Amino acid sequence: MCRPWIGTVIAAIGISVLGSGCQTATENGLLGGAALGTAAGALIGSQTADAGKGALIGGALGTIAGGLTGAAIDRAEDRGAAKAIAAQQAASTMSVADVVNLAQAGVSEETIISSVRASSTGFQLTAADIVYLHNSNVSDRVIQAMMDKRPVVAARPVYVAPPPGPVYVVEPVYCPPPRPAVYFGYRGGCW
Repeated sequence: MCRPWIGTVIAAIGISVLGSGCQTATENGLLGGAALGTAAGALIGSQTADAGKGALIGGALGTIAGGLTGAAIDRAEDRGAAKAIAAQQAASTMSVADVVNLAQAGVSEETIISSVRASSTGFQLTAADIVYLHNSNVSDRVIQAMMDKRPVVAARPVYVAPPPGPVYVVEPVYCPPPRPAVYFGYRGGCW
């Protein structure tokens, strides 16, 4: 038994998946899983003369499976991007030992100074560091460039209290105490 609408459904799903322009693997997985699940469900359901239910069940299962797979791919890509950023930041840092290695390798003074200035490292040289650099044949200009490269300190927020409001001085006013109440006569059975 031939059902011409199945081909139309599959073609419509394919066009929607190709023209969707998804940005993430999760979105692509959701649409791709829905399309494949719907097509497979409709095909299997047509064998039992119930293609509509088969397409719904297949589409739901395909959407779930595709979404889970796409989300796993997105997480793996995010981890890879974080590792790449960490590697780039580590590559742009320099230590005192790196400067000594460059000087002992015969790298020119200007190149070492340019590297120190381009690095993200701020040097806080101690007296022992300066003696170590000097004994390692690092030039005074390079040591000075390292000392000029101060660490970047993030500015802390400054909280300013609002100015005090106006002060009102009020002279006390004497108010005499209220007069005692005096009752004459019979009140509720007591005198």
